[in-house]
Amino acid sequence: MDESHPLYYLLLIGVLLLLSAFFSGSETALMSFRKMRLKHLVREGNKKAALVEQLLKDTDRLLGTLLVGNNLVNVAASVLTGALTAQVLEPRFGKETALFSATVIMTFLLLIFAEITPKTYAAHHSERVSFGAARPIRFLEWLLAPLVSLVTRISKFLLHAIFRSQPMKVRISPEEIRSIIAYGAEEGVLAKEKGEMLHGIFDISKTIVREVMVPRPDIIAIDIEESIGEILQKVVQYGHSRYPVYQDQIDKIIGFLFVKDLLPFWSKPEALQLHTILRPPSFVPETKRVDQLIEEFRKEKRQISIVADEYGSVAGLVSMEDLLEEITGEIQDEYDLEQSKFERLSNGSWLLDGSLPLDEVYEITNIKLPEGEYETIAGFLLDIFGKIPREGEEISYREYLISAYKMSRHRIVKIKFKPID
Repeated sequence: MDESHPLYYLLLIGVLLLLSAFFSGSETALMSFRKMRLKHLVREGNKKAALVEQLLKDTDRLLGTLLVGNNLVNVAASVLTGALTAQVLEPRFGKETALFSATVIMTFLLLIFAEITPKTYAAHHSERVSFGAARPIRFLEWLLAPLVSLVTRISKFLLHAIFRSQPMKVRISPEEIRSIIAYGAEEGVLAKEKGEMLHGIFDISKTIVREVMVPRPDIIAIDIEESIGEILQKVVQYGHSRYPVYQDQIDKIIGFLFVKDLLPFWSKPEALQLHTILRPPSFVPETKRVDQLIEEFRKEKRQISIVADEYGSVAGLVSMEDLLEEITGEIQDEYDLEQSKFERLSNGSWLLDGSLPLDEVYEITNIKLPEGEYETIAGFLLDIFGKIPREGEEISYREYLISAYKMSRHRIVKIKFKPID
């Protein structure tokens, strides 16, 4: 075929457009390849993935090769298109029309066949395109190395001279990771429970012990003077695996009783001397961060501590179980009795735990309660009563009859919401 024949030009332009599509698509595919997926494939021994990983280790060299190659073929295609239009159109329509036609035709061809189409395909099939392009690009890196090196050096010099630009280390912020977790949960890739657990891991660095401890009124403690019968009755009644032991008053904690240490005395309770099997007490400030306490528990092989306030008084009790529940959600230990914090009764009433925060009450019951100087539903009830109610005492609020369903001394344990007919 004559080298000046229009079909010869068209064939060369077609080949150059294919090469341009290869460069454009490869750039998009490689730059959008998910890094975690790539590392997973490399660990599995995928040789193509290993080659892609090698290419991505030097992105300056990779991008330089792709951009230089793409520009070379685009310039060549533009020159050939200009020559073709000059040969075919210039004799009939003049030089200006031929030049304008070449520009319009080449712009259209590059946009459709060398940019939009290959990049769109590569973005949706990054793995397939990357694996297919890896070996040719490796060869092109070697072939174009001198030119790419020169262009890259000039580019870096200009960036530094004009913009004082320095290479930046890529850092992923906690907020970005949270967004990734949330996106994974929305797309169904990550189970809701796992997503909540991952969010919990980030939250523990902002959470202090006061927010997760068992508050002082809820502590089930043992008096050192209690008989073995009373102790065993308390163990059976509450089902905990560890109990703080005090002398005279709750602020004088002298140790912890582990239920498993009672087993040798189960058949001969008269031989028990409680102080001989107590574990030494440990104390932590209520303002200590949860993540720090988890590490402290791990290093010292502890499972439980007394929480002290700024005056040294007992503010609460915290266990490793409480801390881990901030990450994993509710944990039942081997002695726990499963108890629901809310229950829908057959008559449409709600039976709620007094420790439930107001926002959880709204999520569970769709009952919106006003905010105030309280955080729990028990605090809300104390506020509207204006006093400590008696067990069973009722008060009407909007369309509900609210009662202090169960009391423990001065603490509201259970609250009942009954719709008013």
